[in-house]
Amino acid sequence: MIYPRLLLLFFFLSSSFYVSAYGLLQGQSRARHDQEERSFMEDIYHTYSPFYTGPLLAPSAHTVPKGKVNVQPYFFWQKNYGAYDRNWKQQHTRSSMSMQYLAVFQYGLTNFMDISVIAQSWFKRSLDESSFNYGDMSATVGFQLLDDFLHTAWPACVVEIGVNIPTGRFEKLDATKNGTDSSGTGSYTPTISLNFQKSFNRLFKKSLDPLDYHPFLFRWSFGYDLVPRTKVQGVNTYGGANNTNGFVNPGDTFISIFAWEYSITEQWVFATDWQYEATRKTTFSGHDGGSPVGGPASQNWSVAPAIEFNANPNFGALAGVWVTLGGRNSTQFVSGIVSFTWLF
Repeated sequence: MIYPRLLLLFFFLSSSFYVSAYGLLQGQSRARHDQEERSFMEDIYHTYSPFYTGPLLAPSAHTVPKGKVNVQPYFFWQKNYGAYDRNWKQQHTRSSMSMQYLAVFQYGLTNFMDISVIAQSWFKRSLDESSFNYGDMSATVGFQLLDDFLHTAWPACVVEIGVNIPTGRFEKLDATKNGTDSSGTGSYTPTISLNFQKSFNRLFKKSLDPLDYHPFLFRWSFGYDLVPRTKVQGVNTYGGANNTNGFVNPGDTFISIFAWEYSITEQWVFATDWQYEATRKTTFSGHDGGSPVGGPASQNWSVAPAIEFNANPNFGALAGVWVTLGGRNSTQFVSGIVSFTWLF
Protein backbone atom coordinates (compact mmCIF):
# COMPACT_ATOMS: atom_id res chain seq x y z
CA MET A 1 0.00 0.00 0.00
CA ILE A 2 1.21 3.50 -0.79
CA TYR A 3 -0.33 5.12 2.33
CA PRO A 4 2.29 3.87 4.87
CA ARG A 5 5.01 5.02 2.49
CA LEU A 6 3.40 8.47 2.23
CA LEU A 7 3.24 8.69 6.04
CA LEU A 8 6.96 7.96 6.13
CA LEU A 9 7.49 10.72 3.55
CA PHE A 10 5.54 13.22 5.66
CA PHE A 11 7.59 12.23 8.71
CA PHE A 12 10.79 13.12 6.87
CA LEU A 13 9.22 16.41 5.78
CA SER A 14 8.17 17.51 9.27
CA SER A 15 11.41 16.44 10.94
CA SER A 16 13.40 18.30 8.28
CA PHE A 17 11.95 21.63 9.43
CA TYR A 18 13.21 21.11 13.01
CA VAL A 19 16.63 19.79 12.02
CA SER A 20 17.12 22.55 9.45
CA ALA A 21 16.25 25.30 11.94
CA TYR A 22 18.62 23.82 14.51
CA GLY A 23 21.42 23.50 11.96
CA LEU A 24 20.94 27.12 10.86
CA LEU A 25 21.24 28.49 14.41
CA GLN A 26 24.28 26.34 15.23
CA GLY A 27 26.04 26.99 11.94
CA GLN A 28 25.96 30.78 11.53
CA SER A 29 28.92 31.61 13.80
CA ARG A 30 30.93 28.60 12.58
CA ALA A 31 30.39 29.61 8.94
CA ARG A 32 31.76 33.12 9.63
CA HIS A 33 34.82 31.61 11.34
CA ASP A 34 35.44 29.25 8.41
CA GLN A 35 35.21 32.09 5.91
CA GLU A 36 37.78 34.11 7.86
CA GLU A 37 40.14 31.11 7.95
CA ARG A 38 39.74 30.49 4.21
CA SER A 39 40.69 34.11 3.52
CA PHE A 40 43.76 33.76 5.76
CA MET A 41 44.87 30.56 4.00
CA GLU A 42 44.45 32.14 0.58
CA ASP A 43 46.56 35.16 1.56
CA ILE A 44 49.36 33.26 3.34
CA TYR A 45 49.58 29.94 1.48
CA HIS A 46 48.43 31.04 -1.99
CA THR A 47 45.55 28.62 -1.96
CA TYR A 48 42.14 29.29 -3.49
CA SER A 49 38.51 28.43 -2.94
CA PRO A 50 37.74 26.32 -6.00
CA PHE A 51 34.77 26.90 -8.30
CA TYR A 52 32.51 23.87 -8.81
CA THR A 53 29.76 23.51 -11.39
CA GLY A 54 28.91 20.07 -10.02
CA PRO A 55 29.23 16.64 -11.63
CA LEU A 56 26.76 15.49 -14.29
CA LEU A 57 24.46 13.32 -12.17
CA ALA A 58 24.88 13.72 -8.40
CA PRO A 59 22.77 16.53 -6.89
CA SER A 60 24.22 19.21 -4.62
CA ALA A 61 24.09 19.02 -0.83
CA HIS A 62 23.64 22.79 -0.52
CA THR A 63 20.43 24.72 -0.95
CA VAL A 64 20.35 27.87 -3.08
CA PRO A 65 20.99 31.01 -0.95
CA LYS A 66 17.96 33.02 0.14
CA GLY A 67 16.60 35.22 -2.64
CA LYS A 68 18.92 33.73 -5.28
CA VAL A 69 17.93 31.91 -8.49
CA ASN A 70 19.90 29.08 -10.09
CA VAL A 71 19.21 27.97 -13.65
CA GLN A 72 20.81 24.84 -15.13
CA PRO A 73 19.83 23.45 -18.55
CA TYR A 74 21.03 20.02 -19.73
CA PHE A 75 21.33 18.67 -23.27
CA PHE A 76 21.43 14.87 -23.64
CA TRP A 77 22.14 12.81 -26.74
CA GLN A 78 21.70 9.08 -26.13
CA LYS A 79 22.01 5.90 -28.18
CA ASN A 80 20.54 2.63 -26.90
CA TYR A 81 22.47 -0.15 -28.60
CA GLY A 82 21.84 -3.27 -26.52
CA ALA A 83 20.36 -4.79 -23.38
CA TYR A 84 21.40 -6.83 -20.37
CA ASP A 85 19.41 -10.03 -19.79
CA ARG A 86 18.44 -11.55 -16.43
CA ASN A 87 21.86 -13.22 -16.21
CA TRP A 88 23.74 -9.91 -16.58
CA LYS A 89 24.84 -10.82 -20.12
CA GLN A 90 24.86 -8.37 -23.02
CA GLN A 91 22.33 -8.95 -25.79
CA HIS A 92 22.11 -7.24 -29.17
CA THR A 93 18.91 -5.26 -29.72
CA ARG A 94 17.61 -2.81 -32.28
CA SER A 95 19.33 0.52 -31.71
CA SER A 96 17.45 3.75 -31.07
CA MET A 97 18.40 7.38 -30.54
CA SER A 98 16.99 10.13 -28.35
CA MET A 99 17.73 13.76 -27.55
CA GLN A 100 16.54 15.31 -24.32
CA TYR A 101 16.44 18.92 -23.18
CA LEU A 102 16.05 19.33 -19.41
CA ALA A 103 15.95 22.61 -17.48
CA VAL A 104 16.32 22.97 -13.70
CA PHE A 105 15.06 26.14 -11.98
CA GLN A 106 15.87 26.69 -8.28
CA TYR A 107 14.97 29.50 -5.89
CA GLY A 108 16.21 30.05 -2.33
CA LEU A 109 13.24 30.58 0.00
CA THR A 110 15.26 30.87 3.23
CA ASN A 111 18.83 30.28 4.35
CA PHE A 112 18.05 26.58 4.74
CA MET A 113 15.24 25.85 2.24
CA ASP A 114 14.83 26.09 -1.54
CA ILE A 115 12.42 24.93 -4.22
CA SER A 116 13.20 23.35 -7.60
CA VAL A 117 11.15 22.87 -10.75
CA ILE A 118 12.31 20.64 -13.62
CA ALA A 119 10.86 20.68 -17.14
CA GLN A 120 11.94 18.48 -20.05
CA SER A 121 11.24 17.59 -23.66
CA TRP A 122 12.22 14.61 -25.84
CA PHE A 123 13.02 13.82 -29.45
CA LYS A 124 13.17 10.07 -30.08
CA ARG A 125 13.98 8.06 -33.20
CA SER A 126 13.69 4.30 -33.82
CA LEU A 127 14.03 2.79 -37.30
CA ASP A 128 12.17 5.21 -39.60
CA GLU A 129 9.87 6.60 -36.91
CA SER A 130 10.46 9.69 -34.77
CA SER A 131 8.52 11.92 -32.39
CA PHE A 132 8.93 15.09 -30.34
CA ASN A 133 7.03 15.44 -27.06
CA TYR A 134 7.10 17.24 -23.73
CA GLY A 135 8.07 15.05 -20.80
CA ASP A 136 7.03 14.87 -17.16
CA MET A 137 7.76 17.79 -14.85
CA SER A 138 8.81 17.65 -11.22
CA ALA A 139 8.74 19.95 -8.20
CA THR A 140 11.02 19.56 -5.16
CA VAL A 141 11.59 21.23 -1.79
CA GLY A 142 15.10 21.00 -0.31
CA PHE A 143 16.08 21.40 3.37
CA GLN A 144 19.64 22.02 4.58
CA LEU A 145 20.25 19.57 7.45
CA LEU A 146 24.03 19.97 7.89
CA ASP A 147 26.77 22.31 6.67
CA ASP A 148 30.28 21.34 5.61
CA PHE A 149 32.68 22.93 8.13
CA LEU A 150 36.47 23.05 8.01
CA HIS A 151 38.51 20.60 10.16
CA THR A 152 35.51 18.35 10.85
CA ALA A 153 34.29 15.07 9.43
CA TRP A 154 30.74 16.42 9.12
CA PRO A 155 29.53 16.68 5.51
CA ALA A 156 26.94 19.02 4.13
CA CYS A 157 23.56 17.30 3.88
CA VAL A 158 20.30 18.17 2.14
CA VAL A 159 17.05 16.23 2.08
CA GLU A 160 14.88 16.80 -1.01
CA ILE A 161 11.21 15.84 -1.08
CA GLY A 162 9.26 16.19 -4.29
CA VAL A 163 6.73 14.85 -6.73
CA ASN A 164 6.77 13.86 -10.39
CA ILE A 165 4.00 15.59 -12.38
CA PRO A 166 2.72 13.47 -15.32
CA THR A 167 2.73 16.06 -18.12
CA GLY A 168 4.30 13.68 -20.68
CA ARG A 169 2.52 11.23 -22.99
CA PHE A 170 2.15 7.75 -21.53
CA GLU A 171 -1.02 6.11 -22.95
CA LYS A 172 -3.09 5.85 -26.15
CA LEU A 173 0.14 5.93 -28.12
CA ASP A 174 0.52 5.22 -31.83
CA ALA A 175 1.46 1.55 -32.29
CA THR A 176 3.32 2.40 -35.52
CA LYS A 177 5.69 4.84 -33.78
CA ASN A 178 7.86 2.11 -32.19
CA GLY A 179 7.54 3.73 -28.77
CA THR A 180 9.04 7.06 -29.86
CA ASP A 181 5.93 9.00 -28.78
CA SER A 182 6.24 7.86 -25.14
CA SER A 183 7.57 10.65 -22.92
CA GLY A 184 5.99 10.20 -19.48
CA THR A 185 5.11 7.85 -16.63
CA GLY A 186 1.45 8.76 -16.09
CA SER A 187 1.69 9.04 -12.29
CA TYR A 188 2.17 11.60 -9.53
CA THR A 189 5.21 9.94 -7.99
CA PRO A 190 6.48 11.04 -4.54
CA THR A 191 10.29 11.21 -4.42
CA ILE A 192 12.81 11.59 -1.63
CA SER A 193 16.57 12.12 -1.87
CA LEU A 194 19.28 12.42 0.78
CA ASN A 195 22.38 14.18 -0.54
CA PHE A 196 25.80 14.41 1.14
CA GLN A 197 28.80 16.53 0.18
CA LYS A 198 32.25 17.06 1.66
CA SER A 199 35.05 19.31 0.39
CA PHE A 200 38.77 19.07 1.18
CA ASN A 201 40.37 22.42 0.39
CA ARG A 202 43.73 22.15 2.17
CA LEU A 203 44.21 18.54 3.28
CA PHE A 204 46.81 17.79 0.61
CA LYS A 205 48.56 21.16 0.46
CA LYS A 206 52.23 20.10 0.54
CA SER A 207 54.10 23.24 -0.50
CA LEU A 208 53.77 26.98 -1.02
CA ASP A 209 53.54 26.50 -4.79
CA PRO A 210 49.92 27.12 -5.86
CA LEU A 211 50.45 24.68 -8.76
CA ASP A 212 50.67 21.87 -6.18
CA TYR A 213 47.28 22.72 -4.69
CA HIS A 214 44.38 20.58 -5.98
CA PRO A 215 41.34 20.58 -3.68
CA PHE A 216 38.57 18.12 -4.30
CA LEU A 217 34.98 17.40 -3.34
CA PHE A 218 32.89 14.26 -2.79
CA ARG A 219 29.15 13.81 -3.27
CA TRP A 220 26.97 10.85 -2.35
CA SER A 221 23.26 10.74 -3.03
CA PHE A 222 20.50 8.25 -2.16
CA GLY A 223 17.13 8.61 -3.88
CA TYR A 224 13.87 6.66 -3.80
CA ASP A 225 10.78 6.99 -6.02
CA LEU A 226 7.48 5.69 -4.58
CA VAL A 227 5.64 4.97 -7.83
CA PRO A 228 1.83 4.58 -7.39
CA ARG A 229 -0.68 2.50 -9.32
CA THR A 230 -1.59 4.01 -12.69
CA LYS A 231 -4.57 3.61 -15.03
CA VAL A 232 -3.55 2.92 -18.66
CA GLN A 233 -5.42 2.54 -21.94
CA GLY A 234 -4.13 1.43 -25.32
CA VAL A 235 -0.44 1.25 -26.20
CA ASN A 236 1.41 2.85 -23.30
CA THR A 237 4.82 3.49 -21.79
CA TYR A 238 4.75 0.06 -20.15
CA GLY A 239 3.67 -1.96 -23.23
CA GLY A 240 0.24 -3.12 -24.33
CA ALA A 241 -1.85 -2.98 -27.49
CA ASN A 242 -4.55 -0.70 -28.90
CA ASN A 243 -7.26 -2.40 -26.81
CA THR A 244 -5.31 -2.61 -23.54
CA ASN A 245 -7.30 -1.40 -20.53
CA GLY A 246 -6.28 -1.82 -16.90
CA PHE A 247 -3.97 -0.74 -14.08
CA VAL A 248 -0.20 -0.89 -14.06
CA ASN A 249 1.86 -1.05 -10.87
CA PRO A 250 5.31 0.33 -11.74
CA GLY A 251 8.14 -0.79 -9.51
CA ASP A 252 9.70 1.64 -7.02
CA THR A 253 13.15 2.88 -7.99
CA PHE A 254 16.27 3.29 -5.82
CA ILE A 255 19.25 5.31 -7.10
CA SER A 256 22.63 5.81 -5.44
CA ILE A 257 25.26 8.12 -6.94
CA PHE A 258 28.82 8.54 -5.71
CA ALA A 259 30.73 11.41 -7.35
CA TRP A 260 33.91 13.37 -6.95
CA GLU A 261 35.34 16.60 -8.38
CA TYR A 262 39.10 17.22 -8.62
CA SER A 263 40.32 20.80 -9.12
CA ILE A 264 43.03 21.02 -11.76
CA THR A 265 43.05 24.81 -11.37
CA GLU A 266 40.64 27.26 -9.79
CA GLN A 267 38.52 27.20 -12.98
CA TRP A 268 39.13 23.75 -14.49
CA VAL A 269 37.75 20.67 -12.72
CA PHE A 270 37.58 16.96 -13.59
CA ALA A 271 34.50 15.11 -12.29
CA THR A 272 33.16 11.56 -12.32
CA ASP A 273 29.81 10.05 -11.28
CA TRP A 274 29.27 6.37 -10.45
CA GLN A 275 25.58 5.41 -10.44
CA TYR A 276 23.66 2.33 -9.32
CA GLU A 277 19.94 2.05 -10.13
CA ALA A 278 17.53 -0.69 -9.06
CA THR A 279 13.84 -0.93 -9.99
CA ARG A 280 11.29 -3.43 -8.70
CA LYS A 281 9.19 -5.38 -11.20
CA THR A 282 6.22 -3.73 -12.92
CA THR A 283 2.93 -5.66 -12.82
CA PHE A 284 -0.41 -5.23 -14.61
CA SER A 285 -4.04 -6.10 -13.86
CA GLY A 286 -6.82 -5.89 -16.42
CA HIS A 287 -7.12 -6.64 -20.15
CA ASP A 288 -3.67 -6.55 -21.80
CA GLY A 289 -4.99 -6.85 -25.37
CA GLY A 290 -2.74 -9.79 -26.12
CA SER A 291 0.46 -7.78 -25.64
CA PRO A 292 2.54 -7.85 -22.43
CA VAL A 293 2.47 -4.90 -20.06
CA GLY A 294 5.15 -4.33 -17.42
CA GLY A 295 8.48 -6.05 -16.90
CA PRO A 296 10.85 -7.72 -14.45
CA ALA A 297 12.95 -6.09 -11.77
CA SER A 298 16.09 -4.45 -13.16
CA GLN A 299 19.49 -3.14 -12.12
CA ASN A 300 22.05 -0.96 -13.87
CA TRP A 301 25.57 0.31 -13.19
CA SER A 302 26.94 3.33 -15.08
CA VAL A 303 29.71 5.94 -15.02
CA ALA A 304 29.79 9.55 -16.21
CA PRO A 305 33.18 11.33 -16.45
CA ALA A 306 33.13 15.06 -17.27
CA ILE A 307 35.23 18.21 -17.49
CA GLU A 308 34.12 21.52 -15.95
CA PHE A 309 35.03 25.12 -16.72
CA ASN A 310 33.96 27.69 -14.15
CA ALA A 311 34.23 31.31 -15.25
CA ASN A 312 33.45 32.54 -11.72
CA PRO A 313 31.62 31.29 -8.60
CA ASN A 314 28.24 31.95 -10.25
CA PHE A 315 28.67 30.60 -13.79
CA GLY A 316 30.14 27.36 -15.08
CA ALA A 317 29.79 24.81 -17.88
CA LEU A 318 30.50 21.08 -18.10
CA ALA A 319 30.46 18.33 -20.69
CA GLY A 320 30.96 14.58 -20.54
CA VAL A 321 29.75 11.12 -21.43
CA TRP A 322 27.52 8.65 -19.58
CA VAL A 323 27.89 4.94 -20.31
CA THR A 324 26.61 1.70 -18.82
CA LEU A 325 29.04 -0.72 -17.20
CA GLY A 326 26.69 -3.62 -16.49
CA GLY A 327 23.14 -4.50 -15.63
CA ARG A 328 20.27 -6.96 -15.39
CA ASN A 329 17.05 -6.62 -17.42
CA SER A 330 18.12 -3.09 -18.38
CA THR A 331 19.21 -1.01 -21.36
CA GLN A 332 22.78 -0.65 -22.59
CA PHE A 333 23.45 2.93 -23.67
CA VAL A 334 25.98 5.68 -24.28
CA SER A 335 25.08 9.33 -23.79
CA GLY A 336 26.75 12.69 -24.39
CA ILE A 337 25.82 15.51 -21.98
CA VAL A 338 26.40 19.27 -22.04
CA SER A 339 25.21 21.63 -19.30
CA PHE A 340 25.82 25.02 -17.74
CA THR A 341 24.73 26.59 -14.47
CA TRP A 342 24.04 30.25 -13.64
CA LEU A 343 23.41 31.64 -10.15
CA PHE A 344 22.04 35.17 -9.89
